[in-house]
Amino acid sequence: MIKLSQLEQDILHCKYGSRHEFYRLELLDMYGIKKDDLYLVSGDVSLDCVADIQKSATINFKESSKVNYLSDRIKPFMGVMVGDTIKWWPLGVFLMVQTNSSNGVVRAQCYDETIILQQSQVLAQKVFLKGTNYGEVLRYFIISCGITKINIQSTEHALQEDLIVDDSKNKLEWFNYIAEQINYTKLSVNSDGWFISKKYIEPSPSNVGYIYKEDHMSVLSGNIESLIDYWKVPNVFKRFVSHPTLGELVSIYINADPTSDFSVTKRKMEITDSKQVDNVVNQIELDNLTRKAAFNANQIYEEVTFYTLNMPHHESYDILDLRSEHLNGIFIEQHFNIKLESGSLMTHRVKRLVTLN
Repeated sequence: MIKLSQLEQDILHCKYGSRHEFYRLELLDMYGIKKDDLYLVSGDVSLDCVADIQKSATINFKESSKVNYLSDRIKPFMGVMVGDTIKWWPLGVFLMVQTNSSNGVVRAQCYDETIILQQSQVLAQKVFLKGTNYGEVLRYFIISCGITKINIQSTEHALQEDLIVDDSKNKLEWFNYIAEQINYTKLSVNSDGWFISKKYIEPSPSNVGYIYKEDHMSVLSGNIESLIDYWKVPNVFKRFVSHPTLGELVSIYINADPTSDFSVTKRKMEITDSKQVDNVVNQIELDNLTRKAAFNANQIYEEVTFYTLNMPHHESYDILDLRSEHLNGIFIEQHFNIKLESGSLMTHRVKRLVTLN
């Protein structure tokens, strides 16, 4: 999340009256250096933290002979009048993956620069030795693509065994696969073009980055929608592993608790969660993992959609405190969409853990 000054926050929340919004578009070369300003016609920018490439945009701009569609980037900005000047916030750096032109206007379907890693593979096997710091491994996949704007949170974790990377995955898949092992977020690119990954944290009051509340300075607009998928909550859990010395190990736990609304006893049906696991030393440990899965099934995500005026300071995994008449809680941002148009509404989709009774 881009940090706001108190004045900037007041302006965005219309403390001094209606705010005046502006939108513009810069053309950058492959190194991120500005080449020119482009005439922005319209567009929108979206974030989806579930997707491998988290930021995307559809941008319409007037044709320019200065654009190299194979290597140039475009960078949209949102501005708001603060006093006698305009405060500008970047909304992302994008590659133009698909373009078409009509009547002098280019329509570009764009994705953030993690697409560079997605399209690249390790052509010859590379071995990271046991004891190598995880941060070094993660940075390798970015640096090997010629990227220098890297902000990976430092870690003390090191590989517990040798790691061989090859062309079975692209570099983005390798990065996210390894990041998950130390509970780091998937690779994302922030609004200014920095490649980011950090330790994933669940939403809590101690790490709230921004508050949206219904008061005299509220930017909330429209209905707040909530969705909890109770139907798929499992009540039968199976874990299995092919052990090198003990052979096939299987553990099954059935929720037959008559006081639980989600149990086999109450629902009269089985909703099965079956998974293979790795590196379990014995049957007791496998049973413990199965019971842990059953416990975790009592915590599911509530997904909430709400709308605000365009707020340009948000990034992946922002933690928000939502305070409204009908819904309150701490949430993590999973999706947003900003239309590059003055007075339009921004869509937020956030989630939080809910414990089932």
